Amino acid sequence: MLKAVIFDLDNTLYQYDECHETATKKVYEYFSNYKDISYSEYLKKLTQAKDEVKTPLKSTAASHNRLLYFQKLLEMFNIKSIDKADKMYEIYWDSFIDKMTLRKNCLELLEYLKYHNIKVAICSDLTTYIQYKKIRKLNIIEYIDYIVTSEEVGVEKPNFKMFSQTLNKLSVKKDECLYIGDDLKKDIEGAKNFGIEALLIKDDFSNILKEIERRVENV
Repeated sequence: MLKAVIFDLDNTLYQYDECHETATKKVYEYFSNYKDISYSEYLKKLTQAKDEVKTPLKSTAASHNRLLYFQKLLEMFNIKSIDKADKMYEIYWDSFIDKMTLRKNCLELLEYLKYHNIKVAICSDLTTYIQYKKIRKLNIIEYIDYIVTSEEVGVEKPNFKMFSQTLNKLSVKKDECLYIGDDLKKDIEGAKNFGIEALLIKDDFSNILKEIERRVENV
């Protein structure tokens, strides 16, 4: 019997790429006030800064902190970062979150789960504060019972600790829940290897909604 559904957040409940692209361009506009370089060169240097931050931090939540990326980027150009990195961080996330919208049929699925008293959790890499802001912007707080982040657990998916912590919060067994995500390795294979059945999100939630309706109504 299905008692809970676990969702990944980024690129699952909403589409990540267009939000990221919009936010990145907004930050570039601000950065251009201090360094006259092309957008392509900016992206190249930002990727380099990101890699230099992520490598020593490995798979920790801090490795996703864009404040560190922007700080490193500014330092690479010998630009004082203390009064600019946090501004770039704010511009990025304000622009990103403003652009976010739920995938088609996502709200219908969440309403269906709530109506049938099926608990919902989000299991996501990245820092907790930003993920809370995303959930608030998507206006789905009333449908989410729990959230688990890699910042909280100390490891990232597909580490089993992420899935285990989520099950503990939901108080359900592996065969009583379903995992939905967009990443084949981290989400789908990770959940299945742990013993949770998983479904891959593609364009929208229409097929997933039908599958969950089938499972619930055929019990």
